[in-house]
Amino acid sequence: MSSRCLLLLPAALLLTSCVVDHPAGPVQYDSRTIEAGGAESAHVALHMGAGDLRVGSGTQKLMRADFAYNVPAWKPEIHYSSAAKHGTLRIEQPKATHQLL
Repeated sequence: MSSRCLLLLPAALLLTSCVVDHPAGPVQYDSRTIEAGGAESAHVALHMGAGDLRVGSGTQKLMRADFAYNVPAWKPEIHYSSAAKHGTLRIEQPKATHQLL
């Protein structure tokens, strides 16, 4: 049993030395509006790793969104295209980047 503990101790120490570093700063705000561009229907994909997400109605546009984030690398990316009266909208938070210190 003690030899098993001796093998696990270095692994545990290694894991405790890993730090995920995200340089948080002041909250930044961004607003975006997307016109339907002739699309009569749309596929919407929302990919978000963390935070609050509220989806509602109340606009004549395809999308009117307000974003708030405090890590610049987490600024949402928005992609929209339309063809043949069908649109595709993708809103995603960039993949998290981790730094080992």
